[in-house]
Amino acid sequence: MTQLFGQTAAAFCVMPQDAAVTRPRNFSAHLEQDFVVMSRGPKFEDSFDLDSGYDIARRVCLYRTQTAPENRAVCWISDKLKKNAFTLKYQLGRLIDEGTYAKVYRCYTNDSFEKEYAVKVMDKQQMISLGMLPYLRREVSILKQIRNASGVCKFIDFMETGDKFYLVLELLHGGSLDREFFTYEECELRSFTFQVAKTLKHLHGIGIFHADLQLGNICKVNKSTACTKVKLVDFGLSDYCSRGKKHCRCVGNLYYAAPEMLLQKEYEGPEIDIWALGVCLFKLATGYRPFKNSDAIINGKFMIPLEDEDQLSDECKNLITEILQVDPAKRLNIEQILDHPFFDACREDTNKI
Repeated sequence: MTQLFGQTAAAFCVMPQDAAVTRPRNFSAHLEQDFVVMSRGPKFEDSFDLDSGYDIARRVCLYRTQTAPENRAVCWISDKLKKNAFTLKYQLGRLIDEGTYAKVYRCYTNDSFEKEYAVKVMDKQQMISLGMLPYLRREVSILKQIRNASGVCKFIDFMETGDKFYLVLELLHGGSLDREFFTYEECELRSFTFQVAKTLKHLHGIGIFHADLQLGNICKVNKSTACTKVKLVDFGLSDYCSRGKKHCRCVGNLYYAAPEMLLQKEYEGPEIDIWALGVCLFKLATGYRPFKNSDAIINGKFMIPLEDEDQLSDECKNLITEILQVDPAKRLNIEQILDHPFFDACREDTNKI
C-alpha cells in the first residue's frame, strides 16, 4: 500500500460501503474486517490532516472500485477527527465580539503566534435550525471571490467540524466606525466615505451587493487616529445582483434600510447599498441617525442638527441630500457619488500616488 499510495502523515479508514453506514466509533474493533487503515504516529487523532486524509482515502476508494467493483469502498472520517480539524491548525484567543449567530475571537496559527487573525465561530445546529446555511454558503463563496479586493476584510480560511463552523478572516485592529454621538472631522468622514464608495463600485461591478452596509460593518485597519484605511466586513447577508434580477427581502439594520425594502418593493441591490452609504455619511457627520423609525425612512424626512449645520460644508450637505432620495431613480448612482465635488480632495490625493 505504501508503494501504491506513498507516505502520508494522515490517518484514515476505508471500509466496505455497507459497513460505513454503521459509522463505528472504535476503529480497532473493526481492523480484522475488510478495512484499509494507514497511519503514522502513535495517536492518529493528533497526526490527522483532514485535506490529505480525504485525498488519499479517495484514491484508495478509486483503486478498490476499479480493481474490484464488488468491494466498492467509501471513506468515513470520524466525528472526533473532524472536531480536531480546526485546533490542528489554529488556536483561539480572546473574544472580540458576539452577535446573534456567531462569536468572533482572535486566533493564531499553531506554527506561529505572529500570524494573527479573526475567526467567526458559529454553532452548526443553531445555523441549521434557523435556516442560515444558505446564507453561510453564499457568504463564503462571495468572500472567496472578493478575497483580493483592497477594501474588503480578507478571507483566510473556512472549516467545518462536528458541531461548529469556523470562518477565518483578516484581523482589523482599528475597530468599527460605529461610535454613538461621536462626530468625525470632515477630512476623516470624507476619506472613509470615499473608500467605501470605491469598494461598493468594485463589488457592484462584479455583481455583488453587501445588503447590510452600516457603520458597524466598516472597520479601520489600524488604531491610528489620523485618516486611515477602512474595510467592509460581515458579508453574511450579501447577495448577487445583475441588471433585471430583482430582490424583495428586508434584511439588515432597520435604521440603514432603504424605503423600497420597508415597502417590500423589488430592487436590484446596489441602490440599497447606496442609501445605506448616505445614512453612514449622515451619522459620521452628525453623530445621529437621520431617521428615528420606519415611517420617517419611508417619508424620507430628515434634518441636519442645528449644531452641525454651520460645521459641515455645502458639498457634504448636498451629497447627503442627493443620496437619501426616497425614489431610487432619483438617488445618485455610485459613479455620480465618486464624481461629487465633496470628494475633489480625495481624487487629487489619489492622482498624486
